[in-house]
Amino acid sequence: MSREHSFERSGGKMAHGDGWKRRAGPMARRPADRAVFGEELSTKEKGMALRLENLDARTRRYMLEEVDRDVAAGTLYIGRLLNDSGKRDYPGLLKTAIESGNDATLAEALRIGGRFRPAERRRDGSEPTTRSNAAEMLAEGEFNRFYIRGVCRRAIDDGISEIEVYRARYSENPRDESAHLVGKRYVPADVLDDLRANPGRAPKLGVPPGPNSGLSVRLPPHPGAA
Repeated sequence: MSREHSFERSGGKMAHGDGWKRRAGPMARRPADRAVFGEELSTKEKGMALRLENLDARTRRYMLEEVDRDVAAGTLYIGRLLNDSGKRDYPGLLKTAIESGNDATLAEALRIGGRFRPAERRRDGSEPTTRSNAAEMLAEGEFNRFYIRGVCRRAIDDGISEIEVYRARYSENPRDESAHLVGKRYVPADVLDDLRANPGRAPKLGVPPGPNSGLSVRLPPHPGAA
């Protein structure tokens, strides 16, 4: 199977996900969209962890190896809103969450101790967008990216030719762009290389499609051999 093309189980064009495209009407926005806009999330919404189906001891080991790889290469993404203490603590907090927690426990750890910079006034003098959800955005986005890298590593080692996009967090009103990604399958090595090459940036393949999209990947229920 060629690595030049990612492939899918069903038709439809690749599109950017919830995290990269704005929608008007704040009262109609669901939690993921409100997080992108910097709006306040409820305590219940803040505590919701992604349902990562292959997050077991083996996948966690691959995730830790990927973090160590980025640290050694100097490419580990450190959130731009973290202050000096946050930047210093972040790698250790990320590894702790990978070892025994999830994106929600990472967010909780990041919220403690004043690890984020205070909001700054914009150049035009207007008030800045609230950053009350900064910990959730960073934690979910980066934990999910390392989880996806871990699943890709696992699939490659097991000779599994595809990984599948699925919704890891329930959404009452998923965007069409995100809905079209669910069920699509990709070559694991392509997704892994893409995420490694684009730390802190939108991956070219669009997996995951953006911060707070609620989408992740899993090993297919009936995986094919490479």
